[in-house]
Amino acid sequence: MTTKELLNSIGERKTVFTVTKPVSSFSVSTDENSLYVEPTLKPVAGTLSVDTKVVMITAAGATGKSAMAKYLSAEKQLPILDLALHKAVGEDSFDGLLVSTYGYAVAGEVMSALNSGKYAVVIEAVDEGRLKTSEEALNAFFGNIAEIAGRSTGISFVLLGRFQSLESLWLNFTEQEIDTVLLEIQVFDKEQAKQFVDLQVFSYASTRSAIIQRQKEYEEVRDFIIASLDVFFSSSDTKLEKLNEKFVGYAPVLLAIAELLRKEQNYHKLLSDLSSQNYHEKEIDLVVNILQRILERERSDKVVEKYIPSLGKWMTPVSEKLAVEKAYSHEEQCLRLVEYITSRSSYFPLFDDDELQIAYESGIEVWLKDHPFLQNGEFQNAIFESYCLCVLLSEAGNKYHDKALQYLTRAKYKSNQLFIILFDRLNTSRSVHRELIPFLYGSAKSMDSKDVYTEFTVESIDPDDIEDEQRVSPATIEIYTSLGGRETLLEFESLLKLDSAIAIGGYVRDIFMTVPCDVQLFSGGTELKIGPNVMIRARNININCSEISSGDRTIERVQEKDAETVILDCEQLNSSVTRVHGALKLAITCQNVLTHPLVSFRKDRKSEIEMTPQLQFRYRRFKRIVLALRSHSKGSLARFHAKIEHRRLLKNEEGRKVLDRMVRDRILVLRGDFYHWGPELASSLVGVTWEALRRGEQTDLLLKYLSQI
Repeated sequence: MTTKELLNSIGERKTVFTVTKPVSSFSVSTDENSLYVEPTLKPVAGTLSVDTKVVMITAAGATGKSAMAKYLSAEKQLPILDLALHKAVGEDSFDGLLVSTYGYAVAGEVMSALNSGKYAVVIEAVDEGRLKTSEEALNAFFGNIAEIAGRSTGISFVLLGRFQSLESLWLNFTEQEIDTVLLEIQVFDKEQAKQFVDLQVFSYASTRSAIIQRQKEYEEVRDFIIASLDVFFSSSDTKLEKLNEKFVGYAPVLLAIAELLRKEQNYHKLLSDLSSQNYHEKEIDLVVNILQRILERERSDKVVEKYIPSLGKWMTPVSEKLAVEKAYSHEEQCLRLVEYITSRSSYFPLFDDDELQIAYESGIEVWLKDHPFLQNGEFQNAIFESYCLCVLLSEAGNKYHDKALQYLTRAKYKSNQLFIILFDRLNTSRSVHRELIPFLYGSAKSMDSKDVYTEFTVESIDPDDIEDEQRVSPATIEIYTSLGGRETLLEFESLLKLDSAIAIGGYVRDIFMTVPCDVQLFSGGTELKIGPNVMIRARNININCSEISSGDRTIERVQEKDAETVILDCEQLNSSVTRVHGALKLAITCQNVLTHPLVSFRKDRKSEIEMTPQLQFRYRRFKRIVLALRSHSKGSLARFHAKIEHRRLLKNEEGRKVLDRMVRDRILVLRGDFYHWGPELASSLVGVTWEALRRGEQTDLLLKYLSQI
């Protein structure tokens, strides 16, 4: 579906209303962006028809939802309600907003036009709106929207947000018999990509005439770059085996290409350089090459060639050689950009001579403000941002970890999948500082869509296996993705301090953790959504919010069928929760006393405590082995054999005996490189299911089985 078709469906408005008191969160866009390239829209749920009353538009992070909102607003003179900027919404919020921005007299006319399908409102940043208010207030707000839409004879609302938020709203609206369509913004195809790049390159009058003189060479190198991404653009191509190749059609990536072509004058040489490498198997390498070329041009053409010579009176032969080789390196630029955005200052010690260093800093400060990665004092887009952060985080010994973390914790930072893609590409050590785990999780979950499923796992030793005097423990981080049946598994290693905590927040789902330290669950607002597919075993768990509710319903998720119950297993569970919403399936195992409302979800560990030490150990090994299995596209619960046989799971020879017995009795079956769960034999021999073990259930049959090993 084209964007024009969507505009036609919204229809020609017979009335144009003027927002008399516009505010930052509610206004009509005046940005008639001549550089905007209309993306293709793919129906995910529902059908766009003459009966449609609500249009929902979703996309992964950094794929143009805000640009789409501004485009629709400018084209149809529709107001945008930006929930990221608006105060917390609730019952009657929308009615009150119309009165305060249009005035009493006009507000009635606007409502009448909404009811008749002659007007519409664009609601952006549904995700951010969730973080500001409670589930009850949010339901009341969208209940009001649904009530208005239900009376309308045409499209009255266009909602934009991430898939996780909108699919639940689509289900709710559909159940109320409000004709709603859920569309997904698609990344650009080859022709759209060329159009996008050309518009960006030729928008600068200073470079337009020079490029026109090299039009043929320009088009050759542009077409080569686009062709090198052809595997991505052909979504049906069987060579698309890795999810991390999906991102190269994003507008931010194409902006990086446009930036290179805008500033590069020798297209013949550029084409020759790029042609010498084969990017058809690793498209991400081409994008990294482009980013590095932009940084190198800043270094060599500006600083080394034009600025370093001006420092001559402070230079010695030694310092001049150092400057030519090291000044304004890629690492330095990335560090300075991150520092500048967070604190409006930057510093990079290069010279031992203080006077030379001061002179160097004063000039670099001028160059930095005009860096091609920046726009209005911020990163131009997500790929420039993610690349700089990943360069800093990939340095040996986490040399710049604190600087990157300071940036990541800014309120303005938004998770996007480009971060984890570039981190995977640049981090050759595969090492992750424990404080980065929440940001990897956020990046991974930003990939989720109707066609993409992600799962996040952190595996370390069990809290019960902590040895005396132990202070740290290694951990493995796995990020599993499934795209159209094709699977990818990224793996990293980390080192956890037993007295530290891992903070996971926002929307907690599809996550498995076994760690010997604390875990903090938090929400950016008052309420935390959690589940399905959540199992956390930690020393202590802290829930830092006042309300929790079950994760949003989904249109279709195979992985959720066996893992609806949220499992929290720890020594001490502390929380500030005063309210639980919805049909939350929650099982809490802990040693401390819980208060209302979580006390009703508590499970007692008494049966385990009454086991003999040997039987306790065998039970924990059995449970750990079984719960390490995952339900993916293999058609059954399975796990790579090395993960099951790892010392972290088995612990010692006693644990190995448990595994060997399970294999001998075909409770686990080794087929190829994977252990598979045998549900029928497990049911007859031990009387438990995978889901029952998740909930901490035991049977006499299981205990008898373990006692005979």
